[in-house]
Amino acid sequence: MALLCLQFSTATGESTTYMEMQDARLPHFLMKQVGSAMNEHSVKSGNQYKKASYMNAEMGAMQELTEESVPSALVPLLSDESPLLKIHLSTEDEVEDTTSSTTTTTQDPFEATWITTSLRCGDSEQDFGWPIEEAKSQPQQYLEYLKAQATKLAGCSEYTLRYEDEDGDSCTLMEATCRDALAQAKATTDPEKLHLTVNLHLASYTKDAQDMLQQAGTDRQKGGEDWQSDFEGLKIAFSSLKIEAEDMREAYLRKCADCSEYQQTAQAYHGEVLTTKERLASTEMEADALRSEVANLKYNMEIEMSANARLEKRIRGFRQEVIDLEQVIDLGETRICTLQDAMARLQKECQEEREKTQTAQRELLEKKEELADLKNATSKRDATLSALVLSSQPDIVGLDCNGPAAASNGTDITATHKSVADAAGAKQIFQVGHLQTPISSPDLPVIYTVRFQNDGGRAWPCTTALVHESGPLMDLPLLPLTDLGAGDSCDAFFELTVPKVDTPQTVTSTWVLRDVRTGQPLGPILTMAVEYVAVEEEQEEQEEEKQQVENEEEAPEEERQEEEHQEEAAAAATAAEEEREEKEEEKRTAEEGGQEQERDEEDDDDDTELVSLSGDGEADSDGWELA
Repeated sequence: MALLCLQFSTATGESTTYMEMQDARLPHFLMKQVGSAMNEHSVKSGNQYKKASYMNAEMGAMQELTEESVPSALVPLLSDESPLLKIHLSTEDEVEDTTSSTTTTTQDPFEATWITTSLRCGDSEQDFGWPIEEAKSQPQQYLEYLKAQATKLAGCSEYTLRYEDEDGDSCTLMEATCRDALAQAKATTDPEKLHLTVNLHLASYTKDAQDMLQQAGTDRQKGGEDWQSDFEGLKIAFSSLKIEAEDMREAYLRKCADCSEYQQTAQAYHGEVLTTKERLASTEMEADALRSEVANLKYNMEIEMSANARLEKRIRGFRQEVIDLEQVIDLGETRICTLQDAMARLQKECQEEREKTQTAQRELLEKKEELADLKNATSKRDATLSALVLSSQPDIVGLDCNGPAAASNGTDITATHKSVADAAGAKQIFQVGHLQTPISSPDLPVIYTVRFQNDGGRAWPCTTALVHESGPLMDLPLLPLTDLGAGDSCDAFFELTVPKVDTPQTVTSTWVLRDVRTGQPLGPILTMAVEYVAVEEEQEEQEEEKQQVENEEEAPEEERQEEEHQEEAAAAATAAEEEREEKEEEKRTAEEGGQEQERDEEDDDDDTELVSLSGDGEADSDGWELA
């Protein structure tokens, strides 16, 4: 596994540590190592280091090293065989100075490690790189490589390498001036690289002069005729050599000055060497003392060797555990990759679930708006006047209950007369009773006890009464009721007088519960049906009932039980149907409650009139209809 070199630098010193690249990829492991280095430097220097920074190559600036920035710091190092990460540690004061500084220039705390040399020969140019420390320590190798590249670029070996010093003078590059040339290298955008420009001066004039001098000597020996013309050429060649010699002399003088500086530096180094020798002598004395300690330690080590033998066995076991742990780590990395893929899928599913949740929230808002509208409608309905007939039963029919007439209890017939109720704008049609009486009998007094309930949102006004609407009057044009509170119930006595008729027929009278002052109906319509029958028909019906009773007594017990079961099943089915219809009616009432008040206010003057069969229009099963 590759090792990552962490080089920490501060204003007072540097330190280096190593860790496996595989562990460094985990940000918290790397930051833990950085924290340990901060504590170590803080203890050594006495300064409290708070911030770690590294050079971001893409940004070209120092960036704070955090767990979030660890991947961007390690990515450029993944392809290196020996990765090196340089980290600069700053104290709290350095961080404040950097923050309060008005300049935006970022300074690299590390020295450059690479120099790029540009060779120029006329219009041609070639660049190559070289480690700057190696160039300083071994200038001969650097110059040999530089001359090889220059020979390729110039196409010949007769040239002079020149560079410009800090004064702008052109100097010859050789082994003695190599360090001075490297000192003239300029900074680049990359803080770890420097740039040096070297110009090639071809020695064409010098070579021509030498050739001409050699040819002139030959001609002179031979006594040639063109010796005079060649002499003129030699003069030109010598003048160029003189210029070049002057340049070399100036360069030599400058180098002499540099050599004096180097001598002063060497003297300083010599003093440091003497000091180091003195320290070495004291160190040797300390080494002698340490040798005696080592002898004692060897004796102790012989004693501990037996214990080490036992420890080696445990170490071998630990090594096997380490191998197993490495295998587990490899499996863990594979598992991490799998979990990352699963996490990506989960994130996608979470995004889909969020979209579904947003859709559900929008639907919920719509439902809340609908519920608010329904509550408003219900509150409007609760604020209106409303009544409900709960029950009715006969108290007196004729002179006593066993008289010639037969009376039944009241029933709610809204479900069977729904069309009539809708047409009349009533929420309930209640039949107070159904009375059978012989024809030609005298006027028959009838009294029913009717129970009312205020199911509205406010109390009834004192002008609430039951008003005759259609059919025979039966001596009951108006029945005042009390100002009943919301949710309360009361009983009212329905006192009627059934008139005498001569022909068999069925008549129906209706009454409407309303506010007499405003004419606003409270909802229920009450009906009373009277059936006039002939005496013979009545006797026949009595005989039929008697015969039916006798037949029932003669029927087997099993048939009676079966009939009872059928009746109970029919009653249960009827009750379930009535319950379902009541729920539908409540739902429909809640939906239309907001519109009832407006419709009632508009139709206050348009009262619904119920007429008997004698009127124009089509009759229903009970012989009454809406006019």
